This record gives sequence, structure tokens and C-alpha cells, in this order.
Amino acid sequence: PVADEVTEGQPLRWRVSLSEPADVDLYTVLVPVPDDTRPELSTKDVDHDWLVDMVGVVPEGEVPLSRLDYFALWVSVPPGETETEVTVPTVGDEIAEPTEYVGFQNTDDEGEPQGPVLTGTVLDAS
Repeated sequence: PVADEVTEGQPLRWRVSLSEPADVDLYTVLVPVPDDTRPELSTKDVDHDWLVDMVGVVPEGEVPLSRLDYFALWVSVPPGETETEVTVPTVGDEIAEPTEYVGFQNTDDEGEPQGPVLTGTVLDAS
């Protein structure tokens, strides 16, 4: 992780790395993982324009990111490179909130989990 615990308004960032450079773009998909044991990062906690770019239509109200239809982080490592960063831009507000969490799981072409869950923690700024 580059910044997996931030205060709201700061971006969550993770680094995706390869063991060696490839000759072509290498892609992977990080899907959100539900966590029913603690408060999750929601549609109201991330930059709205970024979210529209990611999912097209943002539902009304506050929806945990893990419950959004068709939401995933598409990651590309360019040819000749060994790493890239993945960013989730959070937004600050004046509302007192508990610490919120998000998790993303790398998956293969069949949607099977690969590797550890990337977790992020967003602390309240108020």
C-alpha cells in the first residue's frame, strides 16, 4: 500500500506490482469486497465525478461501494513497467462519522480471487 489509511478528503492509494516487466499491457480487475462487520466506504464518501466515470449512473442515497452494480477498479500495468498505482479519491465533509473501510480483491479472468484483499481505512476529519 502507498496510502491505505487516510483522513477523509485524501486519496486511498495502492501499488500493484509485477515481478518483471511485460511486453504488453497487463490488466487486472479489483472488485469491492463486502464487510458486514464494520462501516463501509460509500457513494457519499468518494468523489462524485470519479464515481460517475467508474459506474455511469450513481444511485440515489448512500450505498456502500461493495454493493454497487458493475463497480470495479480496472488496473493496467503498461508495457516495460513493473508497477502502477490505484487510487480511490475520498471527499471530506463536516459530518461526524465512524472510521470507514473498503476492501478490493484481485480476480482472474473467471472472477476467482487472487492474492490478498487490498484494504483501505478512511478516518473522520471533523
